[in-house]
Amino acid sequence: MLQMLVRDFMTSSVVSLTMDDDLRKASVTLAVNGISGAPVIDREEHLLGIVSGMDILRYVRDMREKWGVECPALTILVTPFDEDIEDEDLRKFHRKVSETSVGEIMTQEVLTVHPDDRLIKAMELMLDNDVKRLPVVEKNRVVGIISRKDIIWAIYRGRT
Repeated sequence: MLQMLVRDFMTSSVVSLTMDDDLRKASVTLAVNGISGAPVIDREEHLLGIVSGMDILRYVRDMREKWGVECPALTILVTPFDEDIEDEDLRKFHRKVSETSVGEIMTQEVLTVHPDDRLIKAMELMLDNDVKRLPVVEKNRVVGIISRKDIIWAIYRGRT
């Protein structure tokens, strides 16, 4: 693993979000792609932050406590029509949560690696900071993402 580079194991087709995407879109994007988080980028693919499923769940929990609303399920994030919700307070809560922008809850200080960094550096950053993924940035643009799963795959393949 000492000689392996991030570029050899990163995912280069990155699923990303923008600051203006709402939490409904973010939740669906993460679920459909089977990922636990995604970088938040601008039009030039510059990294602005990162949002995770945990960020979304924390926000829902905090909003439930703030509003004092009993939410029957987390499906509020994927229910397309809040008009079907009879309770007015729950409908307002649903709208507030699902229409909140990614930019409002994303983590702005993001650890990153370069494609030419050694895989061991990415692994140590993940372990030391308890993160599951690191955006791979080159010339200020997101060019990939490296996850714990990618590093486990590298170990499995025996390319250490």
